[in-house]
Formats: sequence, structure tokens, C-alpha cells
Amino acid sequence: MKGNIYENKRQGGKYIVRFKGVYKTFWDFRQAERFLTHLRYQDDNQSFDARDWQKDQPLGFSNLADKWLTIKKGQVKCFRNLRYHMAHCQFYYG
Repeated sequence: MKGNIYENKRQGGKYIVRFKGVYKTFWDFRQAERFLTHLRYQDDNQSFDARDWQKDQPLGFSNLADKWLTIKKGQVKCFRNLRYHMAHCQFYYG
């Protein structure tokens, strides 16, 4: 199977999940195992993208919404209203 879970004994028993460039730490083995199973499922369905799991989340909703707003800034008459609604969506969706 792809990916693996390693125990980091130097940091008090944390578990590290490594899968195709994704490194994430967990305190509980069951959470680490569940996360690895989720990554394997995404890989089997060809929907896995390592950028989804990066720390800065380049494919996250907030980052993509900010990029979309910069594109729409010159195209829309009421940009202030659009920015207001998008800020509420970013707060709600994270």
C-alpha cells in the first residue's frame, strides 16, 4: 500500500503520515490511520492533489476567492458589494 505511518519517539509519541509529498503529524494513531486511508482513497479515485494538503493551501477557498476578486475588480460595477459577500463566504467556509 502507498504511504506509511511513522512514530516519532523524540517528540513524545507523535505519529507522522507520509504520502506522496504530504507530511502531517498526529497525536493519536487512529487519526493518523484514518487520514492515511483518506489519502489512499483519493489516490485510487485519481482525485489526489498534494497541493490540497500544503500548509498555505493554494487550492483553499479563501486563496482562490482572493484571486478571483482581483480578476473581477475591473469587470464589475459594484465591486464593494461583491467583496463584502465574498468576505462573508470566506468566514463561513474557512
